[in-house]
Formats: sequence, structure tokens, C-alpha cells
Amino acid sequence: METTDLYIGTSGIVLPFKNQANYPVEFDGQSRLQVYGHIFNSIEVNSTFYKLPKPETVARWSGTVPENFRFTFKLWKELTHNSGITFNRSDLSAFANVIKSAGDNRGCILVQLPPSTKFSSLSQLGELLSNLQQETDDEWPVAIEFRDKSWYRQESYDLLDAYNATMVYHDKAGSQSTLEPLRSETIYLRFHGPEGNYRGSYDQGLLHEYAGYVQEWHQARKKVYIYFNNTAGDALANLQTLRTYVTNGNC
Repeated sequence: METTDLYIGTSGIVLPFKNQANYPVEFDGQSRLQVYGHIFNSIEVNSTFYKLPKPETVARWSGTVPENFRFTFKLWKELTHNSGITFNRSDLSAFANVIKSAGDNRGCILVQLPPSTKFSSLSQLGELLSNLQQETDDEWPVAIEFRDKSWYRQESYDLLDAYNATMVYHDKAGSQSTLEPLRSETIYLRFHGPEGNYRGSYDQGLLHEYAGYVQEWHQARKKVYIYFNNTAGDALANLQTLRTYVTNGNC
């Protein structure tokens, strides 16, 4: 599988080195992001969920990673975690202005809805998607992570298809997603840990199974983004195992 079709990393920077003193000599003097960018080709930036960085900060990040590296940004909680997905357009503009500084290193926008937001907010989600598309000039693939099972129905999938958005395939305990096929050219996987609690290690058999799915998506000309969020567990080992299965065609 071509590396340009598979973007894989962790939720936040996780490195296989205890600290800078343990960096290999070729990474001496480099930042954590620079080192990460040499090992993986994408990162899920969760910090933007809590606070927006300055545009020049994102531009600086982009300037320190390889050309084929992709930043995925989690949408600011001010836009998603109010009752009924109510938001201010100015907040959406501010978010869009920040992430555009990633330039050609843009990956996806992750939109995580809280468990309290149910299917009854479908129309509000449509409004958010419409405004997000306008603010970003429709240049960013958008992935929606539902945290309530009421969303897993045809009306939700039709809405995502209407905006060419994708659904996050995830295993968070209590709201595990389906693998519903959608029209989007983007596939987005989030692994939260085998118990859905950001810990633990995945069975190699399950990773082998997902490697097969990735190969099928590749054959369907999809771009696949995969992030391991079990960073309190074996995210790095699991990531490397899955990547090996996929790139070696061992699935």
C-alpha cells in the first residue's frame, strides 16, 4: 500500500524514547514534533479541542515536519459541546483561521460530539457541517465521532454523505461505531484501547483483521487516517504492528 494513502499516528505526540537524552544521535537537538515526524506521518492534535493556538504556532509546526506529514485537528469544544450543538460563527471562523496555517500539511478535522448530544440534534449537525465547509473552503475532510448510539441510523449517514463527511470508526466503550460504508473518499479510525478506556494493548489478530479492511479501502481508492488513542497503553506497539501488516501486505 502506498504511504500516501495511509496516514497513521497517535492522539498527541507519543515517542518511543523516554526523553531527549535517549534520542538516537540523528535526532540530537530536534524538537519532539520533529522526531515524531521522522517516525510517523500524521498526528491527531487534541489540544485544539481545549484551546486554540496562534496561527503562527501552527505554521511553525508545519515548517518542522516532512512534506508528506498530515496534521488532523480536533474541533474546538466551544463549537461542539454546548447544548444542541449551538455555536457562534465567529468561533468557527477563529478555528478555521488557525488550522489553515498548516498549509499543505492539512489532514482532517475531527468533530467529536459528546454523549449528551443525541440524534435529535441532526439538523444542528447539518448546520455545523455547512458552516464548517464554508469557513474552510471545503478543503479539509471532516470526520464525525458520535458518542451516542442513537446516531447510528440511515438519516445520519445520509447527512454525512450530503456534506461528503465521514464517520469515525471507533471503539469507545458504550458508543462503539458501526463500519457503515459512506461516500466520502476518507476513512477515519480511532482506536481507544481494547476496553475503550485509552489503555491496554490490542490483540494481533484484531490488528490483522483491520489491516485487511485497510487494504480493501485502498483498493476502493480511499485515503485512510488511523490514530491510536490508547496512549496510556501500548499505542506505539499497536500502531507499528498494524502499519507493518498493511505495508507488507500481510493481511
